[in-house]
Amino acid sequence: MKKIFLIITAAISFTACETEYLPNDQLAAATVYTNLKDLQDGMNGVMGNYNPYPQITFNSIFTDECKIGKDSGGQQVTLYNMQVTAAVNANDIWIANYRTINFANKIIDAAAGIPTNTPAEVAQKNNILAQCYALRAHCHLNLLSHYATTMEDPAALGVIYLDFVPAATAQLPRNTVGECFTKMTEDLNTAQALFTGASNKIFMNREAITFMRAKIALFTGDNAGAITNADALISQFGLATTAEYVNMFADAGAGFDKEVIFKAERKGNNAFVGGIWYFTGTGGAFMEMSNSMFDSFQAGDVRPSVLMWGAESDPSANLHLIGKYLGSEGFPYMNDIKVMRISEMHLVKAEAQAKLSQFTAAAATMQNYVNARYASGAPTKNYTTTQNAIIDILEERKLEFGFEGHRYVDLKRLRAISNTGIERSSLDCGGAAPCELSPSDDRFTMPIPLAEMNANRSMVQNPGY
Repeated sequence: MKKIFLIITAAISFTACETEYLPNDQLAAATVYTNLKDLQDGMNGVMGNYNPYPQITFNSIFTDECKIGKDSGGQQVTLYNMQVTAAVNANDIWIANYRTINFANKIIDAAAGIPTNTPAEVAQKNNILAQCYALRAHCHLNLLSHYATTMEDPAALGVIYLDFVPAATAQLPRNTVGECFTKMTEDLNTAQALFTGASNKIFMNREAITFMRAKIALFTGDNAGAITNADALISQFGLATTAEYVNMFADAGAGFDKEVIFKAERKGNNAFVGGIWYFTGTGGAFMEMSNSMFDSFQAGDVRPSVLMWGAESDPSANLHLIGKYLGSEGFPYMNDIKVMRISEMHLVKAEAQAKLSQFTAAAATMQNYVNARYASGAPTKNYTTTQNAIIDILEERKLEFGFEGHRYVDLKRLRAISNTGIERSSLDCGGAAPCELSPSDDRFTMPIPLAEMNANRSMVQNPGY
């Protein structure tokens, strides 16, 4: 783990005190956080720099969501060509999530020494801790979904569940999948017990805990639990109308936050998410939306108007510009990242119902969901097998969560049922760019980064690498 934490602590400056980002063996958390304000500033810094961009990048460019753009100068071509090894395209998700975990752990450690003198201070401290525990569980779930071969076998190798601040020289082994989920649940239970007051969507909150419980249940095969937790949130949050859906991705207008449970708020001093596919200075696109995505569009569906930048695209010339992050607050390509939305709970519920062979119920859940996405002409849902339900749910997930960091994980975890991997349009591939990735390919599990393998003698690499 030495390499991870030397990279993590030096990699980025946060909005809190810069001194807290020195390596662990150079600066103790207790030195940085001496009072409740320090603790709150640290938490604000962690959330302000929580970074889902690597997941969005990998899940969009490696799969069938993107194609090479008209202004490409070779940016992200190795990832588009599905070149993934321990040394290539394996680091960013690993580092981003462990960095956030590391600083959440530092705040948890430091909190023990921070005095509180009033009930309000106790509540504030408890909320800070709750956010740290919940965020730690969330980041470990991100890591597990990319770096574990499966999430349904508790004996399979997972990731290092880092629920403490390690020494810089620590040599830590991977926990099993079962151990990871046990520790995630413990963190969520702790967070839930600590939360007080009203929820804030730009921080972890009670509803985010229920959201993660639903996903953990789904990923581990507890389909009844997934339905129960999804229903708990569906009863609290309504689906956006078509107008509200457009507003949601513009970060402004009536009902723009209606569906949102947790989001990574972005302001002018943050990196622009649109820079994953665009040159943010000139606006040129080095990556575009794929023909595979474009060919999934249906008349009456509001989602294409968000996924594609209609005013600047020209489908007749094979030009499909990504429109989900065109900017807000006067900053091009800067938008909040909607990490958790109620729409996903409808899709989680339908998937769990399909896996339980409740095909009529699954179709009804999906019908209710797609009716909200279509101004008119919503397709009729009807399922007769688990496979045809899952294939349809995968297609709806592609349209709903395009460019949000889901596609690779969705295809990976459902490929045994769908019997499909990555299938790109013939217009989007050829030469060095593969047209498909078999569902049995080892690249459906990411490799442990080479830097970690070299620094950590206890680490075990994934098959195929």
